[in-house]
Amino acid sequence: MVDAGEVLGTVNGEKNVRLVAKARSKVISVLASSGEAVPSGIAVFSLQDRSFALQAAVAPSDRYRLKALSADNLVRASIDNGPGPFNCPLLGGPQRSEEGTLSLLCAVPNDIAVFAGLKGIMAVSLEKRKKALTLPISAVAGSADTGQVNLVQESGKIVRRDVRLGITDGVRIEIRSGLSEGQRVTSQPPSLDSGEE
Repeated sequence: MVDAGEVLGTVNGEKNVRLVAKARSKVISVLASSGEAVPSGIAVFSLQDRSFALQAAVAPSDRYRLKALSADNLVRASIDNGPGPFNCPLLGGPQRSEEGTLSLLCAVPNDIAVFAGLKGIMAVSLEKRKKALTLPISAVAGSADTGQVNLVQESGKIVRRDVRLGITDGVRIEIRSGLSEGQRVTSQPPSLDSGEE
């Protein structure tokens, strides 16, 4: 048995990452030997926890938004008609069920009264930026990594412009490069055909 917060091991790479148990649990198996090279995202330990967890369905398209997800991300949760909000430590990254669906799990703290079958909501804080250049996501063709916008030039001519995209809250999206503050774009994104609008 290991306690919540107990260090299970260390992964040596560009950064030394400590593997920490998120809840009191039983070690079922150790899936990598000491000194073994393990690709990113591969499980190293298998733990069994008898306490409650919240499970949130993840749409496949949301995997782009979860690329930077780690066990350090803050998760807040609330139970419908019950306790909340409370911190809910994330239990790894998105997990695939036998049916192929993706989900996130977070450990409900022992001092929060819950019962099997209850529903709730889970909010995951991924990344934050200060002073980011953003546009409404509805004005951008694309929503992860790269996209395009219709740039309104000083002459009034509309041209298609490639942009590099950053984080999004689902309403606005960060423009990492391709536009400068003060430039104007149309509210409609470019269509999928090629060439200028």
